[in-house]
Amino acid sequence: MVASDSLHDEREPDLQSLAPGAKPEVIRGCLLPEDRERFDAALIDARATGDEERLWTCVERWRGIAVLQADRPRFRRLARQIAERITGVPSPEDEPLEVTRAKAHICRSRCTSSRSISPTSPTRSTASPAARGTTMRRRWSSSSPGP
Repeated sequence: MVASDSLHDEREPDLQSLAPGAKPEVIRGCLLPEDRERFDAALIDARATGDEERLWTCVERWRGIAVLQADRPRFRRLARQIAERITGVPSPEDEPLEVTRAKAHICRSRCTSSRSISPTSPTRSTASPAARGTTMRRRWSSSSPGP
């Protein structure tokens, strides 16, 4: 499947399933196909640290990206608007999304550093780890990254 075809997935993601605390499998399913491998790698890296805060941060960042990408046409328009603001030149409508994303500096965050935040990532929650719930983090720690 080519990148431009990925905007026309046959299924519509359920935004309710992307509420805070969403399972990694749900998040992965709502990502563009070209981002799923990066999500898998980020999740593996975050789990390997043994740091629950880093794992939570990684999952939440990717959840935010999945929310943006769930509405494929809207995500494409957003990327084109950002690219135009940065470059001062409108992106052609038929431009491949990967090219537009590169011009828009929409990073592909691997969440390996708690200090690196992708432009597409939501800001970090101010809730304490305890308020987020240990059950949620345990589920993330034991979930498989793939389908």
